[in-house]
Amino acid sequence: MGLLKKDTEEERAAKASAKAAADQLQAEAREREREEREAAEVEHRSFVESLPKWEYQVKRVGEDKQKGLLGSGRMEQIFNEEGKQGWELVAVNEERATFKRRIS
Repeated sequence: MGLLKKDTEEERAAKASAKAAADQLQAEAREREREEREAAEVEHRSFVESLPKWEYQVKRVGEDKQKGLLGSGRMEQIFNEEGKQGWELVAVNEERATFKRRIS
């Protein structure tokens, strides 16, 4: 029959001290993780805020109902008018032109 050995007062104190130290290390690790997450979130928000913001518009440019198809001169005139207002042509698809410009 085996005998159970009772911990001495010193052994109980040492175990309690070791547990307290381990708990403290875990708490510190959780706090570091929380701080790192917060710093990453702040960095991400800052990055997103630094990205340019755009507004878009789509114009019909392929044809005029009364005049038929627009000539390249008229389309060029439309594109230049938009360009003077800060709009950049980004796509032309059949009868539509898509423009974008940066907003502050």
